[in-house]
Amino acid sequence: MPLHNVDLVIEAAVEKMELKKKIFQRLGELAGPNTVLATNTSALSVSEIAASTKWPERVVGIHFFNPVHRMQLVEVVVGRQTSPEVAERALRFVQQIGKLPVVVKDSSGFW
Repeated sequence: MPLHNVDLVIEAAVEKMELKKKIFQRLGELAGPNTVLATNTSALSVSEIAASTKWPERVVGIHFFNPVHRMQLVEVVVGRQTSPEVAERALRFVQQIGKLPVVVKDSSGFW
């Protein structure tokens, strides 16, 4: 499988729920059992996106503000079923790339 040994996948498709659900359904099939599946959504429900996978506990939001190269803040959006380990891995990733993470709940408008 092409994504079997990948640590983290970040999806950045247009803000259309049905499209994101299709992408995550497929990512859930292609990714390995330890792969974090992240969405860069700015407003859609991470929990609803996660429900389209076999592994909703592995789904998290990693929302980069625009313009990405100038904005330090990144939302780490924790869905209803996101595991604490996945949230922590997303947080560490954001820190490793030199951004400032803020952990938020999956609610309208996030932060």
